[in-house]
Amino acid sequence: MQRMGRAVLAAALAAAAIVGPPPAVTLLPGTYQMEWKRTSGQNPFSEGSPIELRLMSAAEAKKMPGLVSKKCLVGRDRRFRVVLDESKGTGKGYDTAYVTPAADALESGGLSRATKLPLKNRGGWVEFDGKEPPEVDLTFGEPGSQVKQKAGISLMATLYQPRTGPTMAYAFVGVLGCWSGKIKTDTGEIAVQLVDMNSNGILGDKTEVGSLGVRRMQGDQLILGDPTAFATLEDYPSIGFFGAPVAYGGKLYTIEAAKTGEKLDVRPYSGDIGKLRIEAKDSYGNPAQCGVVILDSRAATYYLKGGEETEVPAGDYDDATAAILAKQEATGKRQLAVVVRAAKLSVEKNATTTLDLGGKVSMFIEPRSKPLTVKRGQQLDVSLTFGVTDGQFGGFVGGRSVAVKVLAPNGKAVASGKAEFG
Repeated sequence: MQRMGRAVLAAALAAAAIVGPPPAVTLLPGTYQMEWKRTSGQNPFSEGSPIELRLMSAAEAKKMPGLVSKKCLVGRDRRFRVVLDESKGTGKGYDTAYVTPAADALESGGLSRATKLPLKNRGGWVEFDGKEPPEVDLTFGEPGSQVKQKAGISLMATLYQPRTGPTMAYAFVGVLGCWSGKIKTDTGEIAVQLVDMNSNGILGDKTEVGSLGVRRMQGDQLILGDPTAFATLEDYPSIGFFGAPVAYGGKLYTIEAAKTGEKLDVRPYSGDIGKLRIEAKDSYGNPAQCGVVILDSRAATYYLKGGEETEVPAGDYDDATAAILAKQEATGKRQLAVVVRAAKLSVEKNATTTLDLGGKVSMFIEPRSKPLTVKRGQQLDVSLTFGVTDGQFGGFVGGRSVAVKVLAPNGKAVASGKAEFG
């Protein structure tokens, strides 16, 4: 299980298996039936919100016979209770997790209904250590109208031990399963998957967005199209969020889900619409391949395809972030993309707004003295700094390395190699 924080772009890269680029099709309005699909492997469709773990009290430990460590960690959210134990003894390291659906945990108090997961220490974090995650019964919907489905679960927990005080820990329970179906289009059908991203058992939750695209609350997602084994940057325009219009194939739709996940309602968006074209430029000012554009407003986040006119709700946006793909040395390797941002833009109703992102790239070495001087046996730290026109530079994503050659004053190479950067 992998986790990536969002530094401008990375939240878009946190999804597991995604889909191909959205085709130019029209989704037909209607109500569509969805079926639960138990996914295989160890990459969960959703990991939910972090569950804060605390040191278990002696009174709690008495209700859970079978635990070994005197420093077990425990935490609970709306859906799961998590207990971490050190099966080899206190101080030997957390190597076992007990995950219990929250309702069962409240009813029994103990571990009788818990699912046991072996953990592997990865240095600063632990994760499920097994070939196939165990299966549990999960409920979907609100009390009184719930349905029950089987799903695999996995777990990852981050651990930090300060010099003084208790261990700081957060657990993420991954759910392997989603609701799947088909949506009719003007040319046939496309697959759709409804993912309970916050793993709270209620589908269709809205994603709330704050300043600069920071998500105040993670809602649920739609994935439109057939899943593939590996996701590239161009795949993310096929992701839609609830609580706002969904952009797909250059058009806008209102899509709502039943809280149980069993139905999906699709209809054309009826609000004010404008069109946005984002042109990506390389360091020479020429058109460049753009993997994905993230458009943020205070109400929603949109993943768009660069270089094409796309319908978006008319209004003001806090920023647009683009991943401009660099030339790749070979196919099949991780993609390198330069992330650029433009703050504040407006899209007018019934008009097309064009925004250029990227442009001339500057690169220099710190310290800037020429030549660099270092004494025998001394370490010299050198930084490679990048910049993009108008301060748009936001970082790098994907595979990245730089070839370095150190020359003596007479021009002779004295050292060379490659190093990761960014």
